[in-house]
Amino acid sequence: MIKFLLKNVLVIIFVISAGSKWYDFSNTSQYLELISGLPLAIIKVFLAGLILAELVISVLVLLDGYRSFVIYFAIIFILIFFIYLNILFQINGIENCGCFGTILAMPPTINLAKNIILVLIFHHMRKEFLLDLTS
Repeated sequence: MIKFLLKNVLVIIFVISAGSKWYDFSNTSQYLELISGLPLAIIKVFLAGLILAELVISVLVLLDGYRSFVIYFAIIFILIFFIYLNILFQINGIENCGCFGTILAMPPTINLAKNIILVLIFHHMRKEFLLDLTS
């Protein structure tokens, strides 16, 4: 039961994140251009890839496909963005990480809590996966 609940929490978070960025793609692109300083064309390609990665993670978590790969990829994915966003928070003093596009503003403290929870859930899934391998 807990496994089912945790998987669905992950899927919901990643789908909402991808969906909110896709729904408001133009404003999200402009916001990410503003906070990163990168050209808009690069941001749009990056954002499309990010949305796709979040949807792929969601589907693979839901279907239990490639569990080992998905767990490690998702943890690395979250940690990279966590480090990058913390640098932006420190340097630029941004108030919204853009994790859910421009639709749902998320301050740094909430972003930190969300990322810690996501990593802990994936870590728990990793431990379950390793237990499944040994039994």
